[in-house]
Amino acid sequence: MSVAASPPLHMAPPDPFELPPLDPDDPGAQGQGAGKPAGKPAGNAPRSFLFDNDPVPGGKPTLAGSPPAASKPAAGKPVPAPSSPRSAAAAPAPRPGAPFSLRLPGGGGTFAWRCGVIYAVLFLLPLLCDLLPWQPVGKATKSADVSIVAWLAQRIGLTIAQPVNQTEGSGDTSFHWFRLACTVFAALLVGAAWHLLRWNRRPGPRARDALRTFVRCVLGALMIDYGMAKVIPLQFGVIDADTLASRWGDASPMGVVWTFHALSPPYTMFLGLAELTAGMLLLWRSTTLLGALLTAAAMAQVAMLNFCYDVPVKILSTHMFAFAVLLCVRDVPRLFDLFVRNRPVAAAELWPWWPGRMARVPLRVVQLLLVAWLVYLPLQRDLKDLQDRNAPQPAHAGTWQVETFTRDGVEVAPFTAPTRWTRVGFAQGFCGVTATDGTVQTFVVEVDSARGTMKLSGRAGPERQAPPPFEMKFTMPDDTHLELDGRQDGATLRVRCRRLQLTDFFLGQRGFHWINESPLNQR
Repeated sequence: MSVAASPPLHMAPPDPFELPPLDPDDPGAQGQGAGKPAGKPAGNAPRSFLFDNDPVPGGKPTLAGSPPAASKPAAGKPVPAPSSPRSAAAAPAPRPGAPFSLRLPGGGGTFAWRCGVIYAVLFLLPLLCDLLPWQPVGKATKSADVSIVAWLAQRIGLTIAQPVNQTEGSGDTSFHWFRLACTVFAALLVGAAWHLLRWNRRPGPRARDALRTFVRCVLGALMIDYGMAKVIPLQFGVIDADTLASRWGDASPMGVVWTFHALSPPYTMFLGLAELTAGMLLLWRSTTLLGALLTAAAMAQVAMLNFCYDVPVKILSTHMFAFAVLLCVRDVPRLFDLFVRNRPVAAAELWPWWPGRMARVPLRVVQLLLVAWLVYLPLQRDLKDLQDRNAPQPAHAGTWQVETFTRDGVEVAPFTAPTRWTRVGFAQGFCGVTATDGTVQTFVVEVDSARGTMKLSGRAGPERQAPPPFEMKFTMPDDTHLELDGRQDGATLRVRCRRLQLTDFFLGQRGFHWINESPLNQR
């Protein structure tokens, strides 16, 4: 007598975007067990991913889907011969890990999901358009976004600042906060209308997977873009003598963060490599969980820096962290079993969108091309910016310490007048003049090498007006000295400067040491 094995349990993938409508006449349709997805096995679903619900009394738990244990023969009776393979059914494979899904009856859960869909699309779509190289599409999307938000603010009587360049300006302006409020309101409004029209239907597995795919792809593209700007160390700039010569107390909290990262390019590249790896992992379904965990860890650190050091990217960094956490929600039970309860877990079930092999191969090729494209775009841009930054600079570029300062023929001693120049810096067509009282004036420089003159046009700051333009002659007796002569505000100026080098500062010459007999914490 042979022991028949239990038939294998097949889980057919449900493919509609919405599950069947709820039956209003069924009193249990609105409860916890309403409307099970198509293809879900009958009977009670196991609580664990590997073990059945009820353990065998006095024995070990059995694997889900495994055949029942054969009974031992009675004493004195011969052991029955095993049956032929043809007469016995093949032993089934262990049951695959059932995908975790939130119960979404036709109530609060479905309404929240639909509002989340609208919110994710409205928040992430403009960011996606900024990343794409199609300039007309990006400009049109940004122009429409700015116009709509400005029109709404005008209708309710709010005055908001117009946004500037996203790569250089603030991401936490009054415009961005008001736009965030409009996004929340629009998500609630459109989600309510959607819920009223489809109140008796719930989102199916494909609808939830479509939202998950959209979020992880946009989040992955953002992480690749941010990571590439650190792997090619451009985001935080470089440490120069002007930064080291500035007073520590005059630096802003954001400037402290930028100086900290710029001082060590290898550390910055390490952070960028982590963000780049997380973004790459998000672009594949099988590695989405690992990529989401890495993204959540990286963006938690970035968001804390932004909040604690007043970096104006709080909205974006917080949302990137939140989206990464949401991508991990459906795997929380598996993570809890693995890391906390020390239990084995099965692989998550990934429903194929197209079951046929002929359809999967072209889609995999398209996916690889998309990943290569998302990596190539920021790589090309950052390499061009790095080449521009490392381009040969004019001879007067750099930071200069003012040694003598003469106004109308009278030499002004250091620290005797608040408007006396103490430091002058030239870089990438700009000039910064630091006075004794710590104020910094920024000018746009136009150099005429033939005449040996430079025109300095003032720039307005957040809390100051632009100074009037003036012209000065410059000469360089040698590579380490600069002489400036001209008139500013009706006064004749004569300035003698000495070039500052990084090696003039202890921080610029300390370097790395394997052996430290004692800690050097000099401040």
